[in-house]
Amino acid sequence: MLALALTAVLSQAPAANAHGWTLEFSTLELLHQKGTLSDAEFESAVKDLRDSVGQKAVDGTTLVASKVALTIYGFVQANAIYDTTQSFTEQIGNGLVARPSTYAGAHDRFQLSARHSRFGFRLKAPEVSGIRTSAVFEMDFLGTQLPVGVGQPYFGTEANFIANPSFRARHLYRKVETPVVDVLAGQYWPVFGGQPSGNPNTVEIQGIAGQLFSRMPQVRVSKTLPLGPTTLDLIVAAVRSPQRDAGLPDAQAAVRLALPGWQGWSTGGATNSGLNPASLTISADLRSVRLPEFSATPVTSHSALGGGVAADLFLPILRATKDDHEGALTFTGEFVLGRGTSDLYSGLNGGVTFPALPNPNNVTPAPTYTQDIDNGIAVYDAIGTLHLIEWTTGLASLQYTLPTLQGRVWLSAVYSRSVSPNTADWANGKSRKSLDCVSGAVFADPLPWVRVGLEYQLMLDRFVDGVIARNHRANLGVWFLF
Repeated sequence: MLALALTAVLSQAPAANAHGWTLEFSTLELLHQKGTLSDAEFESAVKDLRDSVGQKAVDGTTLVASKVALTIYGFVQANAIYDTTQSFTEQIGNGLVARPSTYAGAHDRFQLSARHSRFGFRLKAPEVSGIRTSAVFEMDFLGTQLPVGVGQPYFGTEANFIANPSFRARHLYRKVETPVVDVLAGQYWPVFGGQPSGNPNTVEIQGIAGQLFSRMPQVRVSKTLPLGPTTLDLIVAAVRSPQRDAGLPDAQAAVRLALPGWQGWSTGGATNSGLNPASLTISADLRSVRLPEFSATPVTSHSALGGGVAADLFLPILRATKDDHEGALTFTGEFVLGRGTSDLYSGLNGGVTFPALPNPNNVTPAPTYTQDIDNGIAVYDAIGTLHLIEWTTGLASLQYTLPTLQGRVWLSAVYSRSVSPNTADWANGKSRKSLDCVSGAVFADPLPWVRVGLEYQLMLDRFVDGVIARNHRANLGVWFLF
C-alpha cells in the first residue's frame, strides 16, 4: 500500500540520470511482472519478507536503482493484555509463573504495549552469472530494558519501560545463492527446529512455552534437491555457542522433506500467512559446555557434551490454494529431546541456579562462584560435579479457516508441554518440574493490511516441591502490515 501511494505521487515512468541509471519505486510483485526481478530473485525476496508480513510480502515497497533493490517492510502492533498474576511482561516465553503464596502470584496485571512493532530492510545486489546476493536488517523494540523499580541507580521507570523501548536486532544476515549451494552468514533462525515454517499461530509474542525459538549468529550452507514430487533440503551450520568460553561453536544440521503439491493455508506467529507444503524436518544440535571448576579461584575446568534432536511436522489436513483457502485446516507439531539446550527456547531457565560455594569456616564475605554461562543450561551440584539440564518438549497446533468471508477469519489452538527429567536432582524445590500451556485464538482481517486477534491462554507451572502455579491471560492484538 505504501508503494502504491508513493507511485501515485511519483512519475509512473522510471527516472534516468546522465549516466543512464534508472530509479524506480514500486512493489516486488510489479517489479517481477515487468521483468526487473527474475523469478529466482522474486522468490528469494518473498521468502525473506514472509516471516514478518506473510502474503503481503509481494507488496513489499521497493526502491530499485539500476537493479540494486531496497525493500522496506514490517508492521505496527499494539497489544492489550490481562494476566491473573504479575508474572510476565508482554511476552511470556518460558518464564516461571509466580507461586500462589507470593504477592505477584495473588495479584493481577494489565498492560498496553506497542513494543513488538517491527521494521526491516532488504537489500539486493544485481545477479551475476546466476549468483544472487542479498542482506537483511530487521529490528523490533523488545530490546533489553532496565528493571522497573526504585532505590537503585540501575532501575528504570514504568513509563520508560513501555514508552521508550530499546531496539533489538532480530535478523541481521547476508545471503549468497548459487547454482551449487546457498550460504548464509549472520543472525538468523538456527537450523535446530522447524523455524519459521513450523511456528504455530498465536496472538502471544513468540517463542511461546515449549517452542524451539531463537535467532543466532551463524554460518550455514544449504542445498535444495528436487526429487520427483518432493523436495529435500539439506542444511549444516556453525552456530553461536551458549557461552563464548566454550571455545567451539554449536554444530547443527537438518533434513527437510517437503511435498510442494500438497499445500495448506496457515499463519506462523501472528502475521506470516500463506501457503505451505506438507513437510517433515528432522534436526540435531551438538554443543560443548566448559565451565571453570566450582571454586572461588578456579584453576581447571570441567566440560560436558550436550545437544538435542527435534522433529517438526506441518500437515495440511484440508488443503487450500492461494485464491481459495476457505475451510482450510492444518496441523503443526514439534517434539524435542534436549540436554543443555534451554537457551534455544525463549526465556527458559526453569528457575535453575548455581548453588552457593561451601563455606565451612563461615568466612566473611562468603566465597562466590563466578559463572560464565546463563542459568538453566548447566549446574554444579554441592560437591562440584557438572550436570546439564535436560528438557523434553512437545507442541501441537491446529488452524482452521472459516468456510466463509473469503477466508478472512480463522481459529487456532495450541497445546504444549515441557518436562525436565533432572531438575529435581540438581536444583532447588522452587525450580520447574513441568509446564503445560494451552491457548485458543480467533483472528480476522477486516482490511487487507489490518489484522485483529483475540487469545486466551492458561499456564500450569509445576515445581519440584509439588506446588502448582496458574496464570490466565487474555491478549488482544492489532497489526498494521506494510
